[in-house]
Amino acid sequence: MPHHPVKVLLILMYVGLTACQQRGKSDICSTAPPLTGKPIATATEQAQAMEACIHRWAIRLARAPGPNREIADAVLAGCAEPITLTPHMYRQEKNDDLADEAYWTSRATKLALFHVVQARAGDCPLPNE
Repeated sequence: MPHHPVKVLLILMYVGLTACQQRGKSDICSTAPPLTGKPIATATEQAQAMEACIHRWAIRLARAPGPNREIADAVLAGCAEPITLTPHMYRQEKNDDLADEAYWTSRATKLALFHVVQARAGDCPLPNE
């Protein structure tokens, strides 16, 4: 049974568009770290969890309407606990160089804005849960 060329073309276009929508622009998007589910034992792991939280929420919320900074503020609100815990854990480990709350707040703010803009520019796919 012969295939109609227009049908074949339409199917190929649909598959191609669907693949683009699912992938985003891979040269812009970065993959959010996977959720490990294991307990956080060190300050370094806490910092990684904070950054993963920011990355994941930025990708999720980037689709919301509004200015980038407003969306980044929502990301920070969603990750308030890991942001607060990070310098606290460094203090517990007696690592005074990384125990500064202002440093982590500034870092989190910059990461949130970066990942929101990145996700919007790349139309990045939602992270796998």
